[in-house]
Amino acid sequence: MIDVDADAFPMNVVLALKAAFSTVDPAVPVLMRPIRVGDPVQAWAITASMWTPDDQSWEMLGASSITGATVNRYIIGIQSFNQDMDSERGLQVSATMAGIVRSKLSRDPVVRASLAALQSTELGYTEKVQRFYVQGQRFLSNEIDRTFYHLSNLEFLIETEIQ
Repeated sequence: MIDVDADAFPMNVVLALKAAFSTVDPAVPVLMRPIRVGDPVQAWAITASMWTPDDQSWEMLGASSITGATVNRYIIGIQSFNQDMDSERGLQVSATMAGIVRSKLSRDPVVRASLAALQSTELGYTEKVQRFYVQGQRFLSNEIDRTFYHLSNLEFLIETEIQ
């Protein structure tokens, strides 16, 4: 059985973000999976959604050279979700939750420092964070049986380098 390593990318990013969003409001759960039917009235959801190697980053590392990209990009999806019987109030809550996500990622010094410090060592190679940024955010709203559902979907990009 494979030994679980919480420091491995992208799980270490998901766990760091879960810890950060858990401090916003203890009553709003932080899930490590996409939002689904039956979730609480308000929730955050954080999942790794894509890995892309930089095919221009093949570098010779001496005797310990690797045969793959040394720069990697991970997209982490961060969803904020709320449901409300009042459409206007639901939209206001949705906008606030979406804004909190962007602020945490771009302006919270504790979150930024914890993300910048992430690294993982696998098979003798160390992967370290080089940069990160918000790539974009989408908003969805729908009404079902007089309840309004609001979801924001943010794509957060983490770029790493293997050394």
